[in-house]
Amino acid sequence: MKTIAELVAHYERRMTEIDGEIARLEQTPDSTNISNEVIDGWIVGWQKDRAICRDTISYLKTLERREVSA
Repeated sequence: MKTIAELVAHYERRMTEIDGEIARLEQTPDSTNISNEVIDGWIVGWQKDRAICRDTISYLKTLERREVSA
């Protein structure tokens, strides 16, 4: 089983990957066969995933603090 610190590190890496995906999508040229609306939808999806990672990290850090003070 992973430790809290390992889980936090995983979600932090995932946030970095998501930031890269969002940046890549934002630079998609208009000449592609994919509409801007579709790309915007994908970006919103990635932003939701990033928010989940952020909230999970916050929760795990709270658990870690409680574990240390117990």
